[in-house]
Amino acid sequence: MVGSRASFRGARGEWLNDASFVLVVDAIPWELAVEVWQQGHLPGFSEPVPSVSVFPSSSNVALPALIDGILGARPPGYEARYYHPPSATIRGRPGAPEADRPMVRYRARPGPLDLLAGPIVARFRASREVARLMHRFVRESGSWLAYASATDGIGHFGGREALLSAFRTVTRHVVEARRVIETKHGTAPPVVLTSDHGMAFGRLAHVSGVLVRQALENAGFVPQSTGSAGFFLPSMGEIAAGVCFVAPGGAATAARTLAWVEGIDVVVARHGEESALIVRGTDEALLDWRTDRYRYDAFPGDPLRYAPVWAELQQSGAIDGDGFVDGDALFAATWSHDYPDALHRIRRALTDLVEFPAPVLFSMRPGYTYGPPLTHAGSRLLGGQVGTHGALSAEQSLGFLSVAGLQAPPPAVRAESALIPYRDLVIRGASGSESHH
Repeated sequence: MVGSRASFRGARGEWLNDASFVLVVDAIPWELAVEVWQQGHLPGFSEPVPSVSVFPSSSNVALPALIDGILGARPPGYEARYYHPPSATIRGRPGAPEADRPMVRYRARPGPLDLLAGPIVARFRASREVARLMHRFVRESGSWLAYASATDGIGHFGGREALLSAFRTVTRHVVEARRVIETKHGTAPPVVLTSDHGMAFGRLAHVSGVLVRQALENAGFVPQSTGSAGFFLPSMGEIAAGVCFVAPGGAATAARTLAWVEGIDVVVARHGEESALIVRGTDEALLDWRTDRYRYDAFPGDPLRYAPVWAELQQSGAIDGDGFVDGDALFAATWSHDYPDALHRIRRALTDLVEFPAPVLFSMRPGYTYGPPLTHAGSRLLGGQVGTHGALSAEQSLGFLSVAGLQAPPPAVRAESALIPYRDLVIRGASGSESHH
């Protein structure tokens, strides 16, 4: 857990009661947050609403996306290890300045022991770091922006019940701090509580980057080459999504090749300046966009199973004469779909979500993860993953948003715009120069 503090002193130097808190808790699914709220562990907070993450729904892009529209926090790539097209090299690592830059507002670089032992002691760390931060919040007041990261490891290696228990502990610390400040100052501080993505639980099969590389080579692609048939597969973690860099002319072929790799569900490829190819087995669709309007033409199948949604939108008059629908209307119609808000998320993934977007991305089927063999070997040493995220699917995509002392959010939000109504609190919280472990 790290945080930034911005506080203001009165004439005598005492802390003024300007307290506010924005806390991002990693990997808390919407349905889990609702369960905790229904059990009474979030008194004074609005009922958690679903917050649809970006794609890939992984922390390296999902966390910066929460504040990018307010503070500017676009990462260079989809993971800390990423492909750098200008130099045609794969760069980055955990804590590397260029990869960690979007996180500096509220996140310090993890130390070697954190990276090694984090998943093992994550439950203890989650409680300890939140408790310490909330203690400082009570003592010093001010405006805070903070991120609790240890819950992600709990979900990955402890499963749903462990994550549920850990989140109850987090909420207890937050609620108690808010109560103490109200007792001291007569007013409870406003608090924004949110997560960056969801989590799917269960035993997981691993698809190795070696298998994906072999499939591309069998299709005539050349690894680690900048030629017209070259490709790069940057990856570091073991999550439910992956990216592939190929020359623009080879994106569709690469997508159709990867769609047949065991464990891969949906593959998307940049098709033109404002279009993308979506592939799922033999099903294909063409996505077109014009600013925040979208058109979905399925042929010969329906890879996202959006045909019923499109029929309803057509019947309601939401689709114009050219077949496009407004992004807000599309969000309202699809946030609860198996692939929530997929068209918007795919466009962003292929265009402006990161500094160096990939022309091909893929989402894993339920029960599968993807990543380097070494990362998977490390996971096995820790007992194996029992939770994952990253995919387009609903479980892994739906985080939550809940507030106290503020106007309640709408019934569902996009994570990238969820904090916009509370931008003043985010800016004030980020303006502090201190980082707290």
